[in-house]
Amino acid sequence: RRRARIPQEEPRAAPRAAPPAADGGSLSSEAAEYRRRGAEHFKREEFEKALDEYSKGLAVEPDEAALWVNRSIALRKLRRWQEAADDAGRALKLEPTSEKAFFSQAEALRQLGKVAEAKAVCDAGLLAHPAHGALLSLQKSLSTPTPRPSSSQGSREAAKDAAKASAKKATSEPRAVAPTSAPSAVAPKASQKRSYAVDYSKWEGLGDSDEEDEEEGAGPNSA
Repeated sequence: RRRARIPQEEPRAAPRAAPPAADGGSLSSEAAEYRRRGAEHFKREEFEKALDEYSKGLAVEPDEAALWVNRSIALRKLRRWQEAADDAGRALKLEPTSEKAFFSQAEALRQLGKVAEAKAVCDAGLLAHPAHGALLSLQKSLSTPTPRPSSSQGSREAAKDAAKASAKKATSEPRAVAPTSAPSAVAPKASQKRSYAVDYSKWEGLGDSDEEDEEEGAGPNSA
């Protein structure tokens, strides 16, 4: 008896790879479009819109390091330092040699005041990229201690600050106005009557005046 032949399935062709992204990675067409839009918004300094487009791209391709880096940079422009550091850290887990991720995370940590952590990230980045100019400049700024004012200079500055605060307080507080005293009543001066004493002794022995003579009718023309 002849056995019936079982038809064999033809081998399927392997799926085509997604078109490479600008940095050499692979992005789906949808994620690549989100990244392109984000870059356009970033160039126009529309950082909120750029952040939104990069977030949409990460929703499609969460394992794409370049999108995490781009979103970290957009977050730095928005001064959202902790989120920027976190996104750069995710990018480094996916691509441990990403120079942009090293710089973005170190800069964000520096802005957060985490100098030791920023220096460690910067040093790690320079091990992978010894001639990276931005990382070298950042490492130099992190290694230079901030000069502290001397004690005499500090006391002078403190005295100036105290004087400014005192002057500001004096101008801001309302001044107490002394109550104006009512005008004192001036008692009117009593009119002083002068008494004149007349010494009539001087007039003794003198005759009557002409007016008195006329009144008595003994004038010069009398008969």
